[in-house]
Amino acid sequence: MNDIVLETKGVCKKFGELTANEDVNIQVRRSTVHAIIGENGAGKSTLMNMIAGIYRPTLGQIFIHGERQVFRSPNDAAAKGIGMVHQEFMLYSDLTVLENLMMGFTTIHYGMFLNKKKARKDIEEICQRYSFSIPLDAYVRDLPVSLKQQVEIVKVLYRGAEIIILDEPTSVLTPQGIKGLFQALRHLKKMGKTIILITHKLTEVMEISDAITVLKNGRVTGNVVPSDVNEQVLANMMVGRNVL
Repeated sequence: MNDIVLETKGVCKKFGELTANEDVNIQVRRSTVHAIIGENGAGKSTLMNMIAGIYRPTLGQIFIHGERQVFRSPNDAAAKGIGMVHQEFMLYSDLTVLENLMMGFTTIHYGMFLNKKKARKDIEEICQRYSFSIPLDAYVRDLPVSLKQQVEIVKVLYRGAEIIILDEPTSVLTPQGIKGLFQALRHLKKMGKTIILITHKLTEVMEISDAITVLKNGRVTGNVVPSDVNEQVLANMMVGRNVL
């Protein structure tokens, strides 16, 4: 059990009369790619938003390395090593990559000035360690989508993330971009990071994931590994009946 870095027990989220998640129990192991799959509206993003500190659970508990957590904000989650890359990138187009990475998380120099030189050095070391090639002085507006996504991943790494949540990361990528993303995820896993991948693309799930949690109508309908299932089985679990 000591390799379980994230666990939810009985997590529930209600928005008024709407129940988005009900009694969700998952375990995520260190240095794995854990896919969370389900149809649109299955509760995938809501669950991850609770783990990332954006929402607070109505009921249930979240554990990081076996310790119960109560996140009141994304900063609380970030302090425990959780970073989330949203489907819509949260970058400022008219700023450089370096400026975007420094926003909200900067090294203070002499207590009053931002130490841009120190920040650049730290970010360059992260890019080298995790094999990202990003032009730090380029403006975000000039970057292709695949590089913008890399910037978002480096941003959470710069903030110290050990658990990286990716929300539908391939929805905006070309096939070549998806290949590059998967190479990056495998390298991150090799370097000890844990990846949670929200998606509904079953071919990609079978290719990249080590473990799979299936959600339907906000509930877990299965926790499986790719070697025990195929796309047909996963599709049936997602919708609750046999599908073509």
